[in-house]
Amino acid sequence: MQSKADAFSEFALRSLAKHPVGIECIEKSTAIVIFGSRASGLERADSDLDVLCIGGTLWRLKSRELDINMVPLKWANNSRWLGTELASHISTYGRWVKGGPEWLLGARISPEAVNSKRRRLAAFMRTLPLLWDGLLDEFRLKYAIKLRREAQRLLLLEQNVSIPPTRAIDCHWVKESNSPAQVENVLRRFVCLHSQWLVREFMPKIETTLKLQSQNDGRGGVKIYDPTPSKHRYWSKPLGARDGS
Repeated sequence: MQSKADAFSEFALRSLAKHPVGIECIEKSTAIVIFGSRASGLERADSDLDVLCIGGTLWRLKSRELDINMVPLKWANNSRWLGTELASHISTYGRWVKGGPEWLLGARISPEAVNSKRRRLAAFMRTLPLLWDGLLDEFRLKYAIKLRREAQRLLLLEQNVSIPPTRAIDCHWVKESNSPAQVENVLRRFVCLHSQWLVREFMPKIETTLKLQSQNDGRGGVKIYDPTPSKHRYWSKPLGARDGS
């Protein structure tokens, strides 16, 4: 009887083989790993397949069905790349369909990965208050969700925790009553002269998205494919809390 792991590998390789570039990925790669929502069992009907191929030249293909990242073999030993948010996520949540996890054994969350996330949040929080009055409500909601997720990711990175798939981030937001306060505390670091805007305009919009997500996600909770359970302990405590807290 075929195991779930074998069935998943067969599905992933079959999906890749439907696209000419996917065939090239299979043939030229030393290792292939699936990551994101499908690797964690959190996919929706329209979710694409996130793929990292190790070997060959550097390129990326993004379509409705596939998001393929090809990286050179030498990157597997490049400390800068192994310190990225993506490498850390893949080392924790990835499912290997060719080769094995030894290619990412050196993955970690580097100080640069944390600082990069801080710079991204700071850039948004400098600009968004100035544009807010001219945005349609649908775009206000869009940015509220985007920055709430980014704040949650920063909390995790600062605690040296690999970023889970986006849907797991969203479900944690819905389930944890203290998440809005934590997110607000993160965003306050970057608003400078716009703290009143944050309190009066932006946080209420984030809380509106909480109600919408609670209504739209009927699964109630998440069950993540978990090859290394010790790395997911934070789901049983406040997002960003330290071990032992």
